Amino acid sequence: MHCSSNTDVEGLLWLGFVPVPFACLLYRSQRRKLDFQSIPTSLDKQGIYDRIYRLSVTYDWDVDHYGEDCIVAHTNPSFLSLTWGEQIFIVFDKGQVWVNSVNDLNRRTSICSFGRNKRNIRRIRDALSQGAAVGD
Repeated sequence: MHCSSNTDVEGLLWLGFVPVPFACLLYRSQRRKLDFQSIPTSLDKQGIYDRIYRLSVTYDWDVDHYGEDCIVAHTNPSFLSLTWGEQIFIVFDKGQVWVNSVNDLNRRTSICSFGRNKRNIRRIRDALSQGAAVGD
């Protein structure tokens, strides 16, 4: 019936094989963003609360939850910002805190954060290290 049916199958196979490596790279990149980073600290919970509160005032973060085991906050991007905002998670552990910053889960999907998630984590790391001053 169709002489080119063999070519069509090969074309469809190539069409499937080309995007697979790209999809794997994107999956791996997005998955790695979900990993928490450990920050060693000798501060007690009140010291951590105080420093995170100062960060939230300095950088206009809205704290959604101050709990016994974690703090959850989100940023407020400006009108001309390239992202929809970030959510910041800080989980307490003995002698350390686990920190992550991801694109805001309650807003539109964004593939990249233009370095804002790394900057949020760096700010928290600096604030929780001994004698660090809040500010950039």
